[in-house]
Amino acid sequence: MRAWEVIGGNTYENALAAGARTGASTILAVTLPQSAVDPNTPSLVGLESFAIGYQRPSIIAQPQSQTIVVEANTVFSVTASGPGPFSYQWLFMNQFIPDATNSLLIIVKARPEDEGDYVVIVRNSFGSASSEAAHLVVLTPPQITKPPVSQMVMPGAGVFFSVTASGRGTIVYQWQFNGTNITGATDTTLMLSDVKADDAGDYSVVVANEAGPVSSAIATLTRLRQSGSLP
Repeated sequence: MRAWEVIGGNTYENALAAGARTGASTILAVTLPQSAVDPNTPSLVGLESFAIGYQRPSIIAQPQSQTIVVEANTVFSVTASGPGPFSYQWLFMNQFIPDATNSLLIIVKARPEDEGDYVVIVRNSFGSASSEAAHLVVLTPPQITKPPVSQMVMPGAGVFFSVTASGRGTIVYQWQFNGTNITGATDTTLMLSDVKADDAGDYSVVVANEAGPVSSAIATLTRLRQSGSLP
């Protein structure tokens, strides 16, 4: 940063006191040789023209909102323009983050409690600027709130298993029979019609989102004899 050069007893501080400090303004100093200046006339001295930017930082690249999975790493960044040097302070939910004083904020192995709004304050000698809030979403695997239940059924009858799960992101389902995926069985409900002897066994469902899968408890299908007794 160039120093102010003002004659007539004026200084940089006097210029500020005279109202030059306008937040985001620029003072243009056009200079003349000392011999050409009346010492009683307030003028700028020197042989060159230069501009001194008296301005606060301007954020030209905001931190961006993100969605990540639990245990993943992520980075928030900010880019500022204006007279440097800059200092940085990141905040999480309006609270200062200790030692988060760079243009990059790195989050390692994100946890659910890391979800929320992140803001950075950029400062220079003339003031500060706050970024827009960047929201972080931390996805966790779904939770099965109502697993399938075991059932008994008569031969030839129909039966269905169902599951209820909660969570965010894109939730997908895959039903299994005795530990093997059932082709096309990708809904919250598994329908079986005309139950045969080889349909008896263990049924479960894998529920997943971007953060990973979770498996339900096993629901056993028992096929009864025509008399109503167990086979």
